[in-house]
Amino acid sequence: MILMVGSFFGGADFNPVAAQPSARQLSEVRTFPHDSTGVYLNYPTRIHVVDGKVFVLDNNDSQLHAFSADGTHRYSIGGPGQGPGEFRSPSDFWMDNGTLWVADPNNGRMHRFTTDGQLVKSDSWSTLGSRMAMIGDEIILLQSRRGFHSGNEEDDLLKRFDRSGAELGSFGAWIDTEPGLPFAVSGSFLTVYQQQVFVLSAFYPLLRVYSGSGNLLRTITFDALAESYRDRVPQNYDWDVLTDRNTHIIRTRFLFRSIRVLDSGIYVGLMDDKLRIDHYSHDGSFLGSYTTPAATEDGLYLHDFEIIKNEAGLLELYTLIRDGYPRIAVYPLTPFLP
Repeated sequence: MILMVGSFFGGADFNPVAAQPSARQLSEVRTFPHDSTGVYLNYPTRIHVVDGKVFVLDNNDSQLHAFSADGTHRYSIGGPGQGPGEFRSPSDFWMDNGTLWVADPNNGRMHRFTTDGQLVKSDSWSTLGSRMAMIGDEIILLQSRRGFHSGNEEDDLLKRFDRSGAELGSFGAWIDTEPGLPFAVSGSFLTVYQQQVFVLSAFYPLLRVYSGSGNLLRTITFDALAESYRDRVPQNYDWDVLTDRNTHIIRTRFLFRSIRVLDSGIYVGLMDDKLRIDHYSHDGSFLGSYTTPAATEDGLYLHDFEIIKNEAGLLELYTLIRDGYPRIAVYPLTPFLP
């Protein structure tokens, strides 16, 4: 949940002037899971595609499902509980050198599994975040909280840990709200690319890029588009709309839903009534948008997405969506050129 961003500080800022936006329609080539698998997604939140396997974390069912790229169900791990290898609404997971790491903050555990679903270890951790990523031997955890908080937050947005759970340090500023208001917000999405940490605000057009050691390298803002991102979420910039002084209800809307960074650029998924992924160069210049032809009758909710290079060397977009029911939809993807 959130507030309005008045100004952003630190690092080299990029405010690119976008060329006339380009758009490409996505054409779905397959979707799963199929009824024949007996696996149904409830509230899936995260997807990663590694070595031909599609891994999906279901927050409500407290399970991690593994599929082949064609949608064949391979196995499911976890399940509700408090013991080793059991989850209570896990927040995120990451694949590293053949090991699946699952962050389970409600149980205070970090679980490790082989890529075949065998439990390796389940350790108690004192701190676990809402998002995670790994760089080398270090684990980065995003310390996101709901709603607004004092602008004088003592905690940094991200914390670094070794593989045993020992804290190594912290970095990353919370997002400042409108000048004069004593609030900050932390809702963000996290990914890594070439030893750099990318933190995308969930509610405002702001991307911060850090080194693995936590130094702010640059800040990228995105609302130089013809269709301004600010116009998509006007309630996020209006304090009177955001909060009812009597009930203290915060009325906000997600702007973004996820981020991926590849050699071909930065991809951000938008909150929309149809699928929309915007593509940027690494310096923040807008390159184009990918969209589905039209909104479905039930609307569409993007939970997460992944972009991989298939065996033929072509890019594929794996989306974790809900448009009547939760599912994985796959699309061919042709990058825009700078």
